[in-house]
Amino acid sequence: MSGFDLVPVDGGDPVHLPPGETVLGRGPLLGV
Repeated sequence: MSGFDLVPVDGGDPVHLPPGETVLGRGPLLGV
C-alpha cells in the first residue's frame, strides 16, 4: 500500500493519507 499513516499521539486509529494528499491545513485532523 502506498502513501503513509498519521498516528495520533494520544491514541486512536491511524489516518491513512494516499499519495497526493499532502495538504493538511487546519481542522479536525490537527485538533484546531
